Amino acid sequence: MTPKNLYLVFSWHLEGVISDVFRCT
Repeated sequence: MTPKNLYLVFSWHLEGVISDVFRCT
């Protein structure tokens, strides 16, 4: 796994977490 791939997966997960938080508030 390349660092770029890892960053894309990480940012994708982070985006999902943030949207979940906003949906809960």
